[in-house]
Amino acid sequence: MKRLIFTLAAIVSGMTVSAQVANTTQSHQVLENKLMQSIEHRFSEPSTPRFVFVDRQMKYALGMGGSIRLTSSFGFGKIIPQTPAYSFIPAQIQTGDIPLTKSQYLMSANTSQIFFKLVGHNPILRDFTTFISMNFTGGRSGNAPQLRQAYVAFRGITAGRAWSAFNDLAAVTPTIDFQGPNGASQLLNYQIRYTMNLGQRWQLAVSAEMPSIEARYSDNSQQLDQSIPDFVLFGQYHWNQGRNHIRLSGLMRNMNYHDNIADKNRINTGWAIQLSGLANITPALTAFWQATYGKGFSSYINDLSMLNLDMVPNNNTPGKMQSLKSWAGYAGLKMEFSPRVFCSVTYSQAKVYSEDSFFVDEMYKTGQYIAANIFWNLTENCHLGAEYLMGKRTNMNKDDRSANRVNILVQYNF
Repeated sequence: MKRLIFTLAAIVSGMTVSAQVANTTQSHQVLENKLMQSIEHRFSEPSTPRFVFVDRQMKYALGMGGSIRLTSSFGFGKIIPQTPAYSFIPAQIQTGDIPLTKSQYLMSANTSQIFFKLVGHNPILRDFTTFISMNFTGGRSGNAPQLRQAYVAFRGITAGRAWSAFNDLAAVTPTIDFQGPNGASQLLNYQIRYTMNLGQRWQLAVSAEMPSIEARYSDNSQQLDQSIPDFVLFGQYHWNQGRNHIRLSGLMRNMNYHDNIADKNRINTGWAIQLSGLANITPALTAFWQATYGKGFSSYINDLSMLNLDMVPNNNTPGKMQSLKSWAGYAGLKMEFSPRVFCSVTYSQAKVYSEDSFFVDEMYKTGQYIAANIFWNLTENCHLGAEYLMGKRTNMNKDDRSANRVNILVQYNF
């Protein structure tokens, strides 16, 4: 009888231990799967962590990852002087006197990145994610650590510093150039965003974001602190298991300034409408596009953010400011030759329209950007690439100049 009791007890104990091991394994796998879900990121940045740490109670998982990214560039013919190897910016092309240097060789690993991602679950937040990342492009030297993203996401809410809701990163053509197409909207911003999925194919989001005004003030006006956030709204329809989508986005912002002539605080309103998306034309060929039009939104666009054009003086009414109409966009194609090799081409443009009351001869009017590249995934984590870039800047007085660059990339994700 005793032997029977001991035997039954051993069986029950073994079943309990097996169940605990199974539950532990299952919990670990659930956390790991959540951790490996891709974050919103640009092509040049890693999205899933290499190293995973799980707490003893199987409630939280911490992932760490990053990339070592070496960019080597050679500028020739007409060049963009004093620019880093990782960024090619048509807005910074100098017109007028020709630079003394006719060629330029640069190398940089500053866009290498480190990130940490934590996932967990509790009754209030439910499934939540925290994320923080940094690269080394900060400070006066351009080599200091710099915060890129730092946010928490739960119940459809994203709070912190993240890619603006006005960005459609999935619709941007791959480039080695870290800046990307000059007409693309790519801005990291502090925000509170709510995203809602409607069925299997629709997604809506609304965001209140930190206003960052880049303006040209005169003696008759001056900068003020902003009193309300920028507001972004988008609706997206996706199909083909999320590989195709089209998105319509809107931006509205009020920009405060002081009218020195009237000794009065005033508000100038900026707005923009944007259509973006991507589509698989064939299983191997994908098209990317974006078109943006409005006024007072230049700080959201790659090229225009360099030019302080959110507001400019209204010379017809001294003391008042105005926003110039502008548009920006790009179109690109990506061709996959094999799971390891693909290439892409991109044409992009940004344009500012002058007003009768504000015209500066040397001011930027149009920027153009062409990129053609090829990428080879040498291993799962090691990527090589080569790219040709051409940029052109045209001023309001029709002076123009182009620049050329060849980029070579070696990147290892960990």
